[in-house]
Amino acid sequence: MQIVYPTPSSNKITEKYQQVGYYQDSTAYAGSYYFDDYLYNQYYPSPYYYPYYDYPYYNYPYNYGYPRSSTLEASHTFTYEPEYMLTVQNPHGASIEKSGWKQKDTTVTLTTPEKIEESNTKRYVFKAWYIDGSENSGSTITLTMNKQYDARAEYETQYYLEVRSEIGRPQGSGWYDEGYSAMITVDPDAPILGFWGSLGAKYVFDRWSGISSGDVFSATTKVVVENPMTVNAIWRADYSYAYMILAIILVAALLLIVVTVIALTRGIGFRRESGSPPLDTLNLRYSQGEISRADYLKMKKDLEKS
Repeated sequence: MQIVYPTPSSNKITEKYQQVGYYQDSTAYAGSYYFDDYLYNQYYPSPYYYPYYDYPYYNYPYNYGYPRSSTLEASHTFTYEPEYMLTVQNPHGASIEKSGWKQKDTTVTLTTPEKIEESNTKRYVFKAWYIDGSENSGSTITLTMNKQYDARAEYETQYYLEVRSEIGRPQGSGWYDEGYSAMITVDPDAPILGFWGSLGAKYVFDRWSGISSGDVFSATTKVVVENPMTVNAIWRADYSYAYMILAIILVAALLLIVVTVIALTRGIGFRRESGSPPLDTLNLRYSQGEISRADYLKMKKDLEKS
C-alpha cells in the first residue's frame, strides 16, 4: 500500500504566521506596499516577510508609514487515500500495462488470449492466471484492489504431430503439449490390391521414420513431442503367402492333368483289348442261325458306323 502525505507525522498541522502591514494616515495596509519619500521623490518597496522574520524599520525622513505585526494560527487537514500495488506478468504482453499503484476498492480487469498461433505447427494455449499463487482458469478476471496483488499468466507450448501413411489407417495426428508422450499407430499390415492381393499378398509395416523416441519397428508406439514432428510409416510388400498359394494351385493343376492323361490312356487301351461287345453278340447270333445273312450284314454295317 502507498500513502502520499506532505508531512512525516500528523495529518493536522498548526503553524504561526507573521502578518506584516502598515498604518498610514490612520489606515492599515497589509501585504506589499509602496510609499512616497517626498524629500527625494523616490519609491521604496515595503518588504513582506513570512514567517517569523523581523521587519526592519525604515527611518527615512518623511516616512509616513510604520510597520505593525500580528500573529495568526492556521489549521490544515490532510486526507489520505490508500493505494495498493498490482503487478502483472504475462509472457505475451497482454494486460501488463495495468501494473502499478491502484486506489483502494478500484476494480481492474485482466484479460489475455486463449490461443496464440506462432505458426501452423507451434502455438501457445492459455493455462491459467495465478493470483498470488492461486490458480484461476479463466482468461479474463476482475480484481478488487483491497490488497496488493501479484498476477501471472501462464501458457502451455504445443506442437503439431502429423502421422503420415497412404495405407494402414494412420492415427495420432494432432496438437500436443511440449514433452507429452503421444501414441501413434498404423495397422500392422494392409492388403495388396489386384491379382496378388487375391492370393494373399500384403503390405507389412516395416518401421517409422522421423521419430527419435519410442520403438521404431513397432506399428504402435509412444513418442515424446518436443518440437513439431512429421512421422512417416514405411512399408514392405510381402508375397510369401501368395507364392505359397500359387504353388499349391499349380501343383494341384499339374496333378489333375497327369491323372486325366493317365485315365484317358488306360481307357483307350482297355477298349482296344476288350473289343466291341455289340459286334461280338451279333456275330454270335449269326453263327447260331438266329438272323439271316442280309440282316447280319446290315446290322454289322450300322455298328461299325457307330
